[in-house]
Amino acid sequence: MTDNDQGSEELVSDSQLNIVSIGASNEVEELVHDLRLARKNLRALRAGREEMRGIGKLLNTQDNRADENPMFAVRKKVRDCGMDSDYTDKYFWYDGPNHEEPSDEEVERLEALDVEEDGDTHKIYYVERWEFVQAFFTEAAAQRYIDGNKHNLGETGIYAYSAYRNYEWIAVRKFLKGLDDD
Repeated sequence: MTDNDQGSEELVSDSQLNIVSIGASNEVEELVHDLRLARKNLRALRAGREEMRGIGKLLNTQDNRADENPMFAVRKKVRDCGMDSDYTDKYFWYDGPNHEEPSDEEVERLEALDVEEDGDTHKIYYVERWEFVQAFFTEAAAQRYIDGNKHNLGETGIYAYSAYRNYEWIAVRKFLKGLDDD
């Protein structure tokens, strides 16, 4: 914060604003309200500026994975079950009444029978795919997200999507990158 920033914030104190607003017209009360709101917003902007500057620095120095405007996405691997055996070779055995996969010994027995089901135990075919979880400006932030949430996510990865022609994303990236120059 510069001396000018401090001085502009202290030009009018809260007690002075209270005195001005006592018995003042609606127009003056609205101005006092607007001044208080502007001061609150200025404090919030100053508080977030350093964090935004740090993001800008990372944007200027990170590996963009050969893309001018990447959007780093955390993705998790999910299974889509109930596929036909003609569609996929991936499967697992599921014991319906117990809501679990059978033991290794039971799986070996079922495999030897070469059946699709045995009583309440069924062969469930599935495909795996990557599902979008969250978007980030920097790969470092995506990795922090994974580190803090891996207990909920399972198998994860970071993928760099291109923000080509996404003018909002590009404008925000450009703004953040410019903060690093200040």
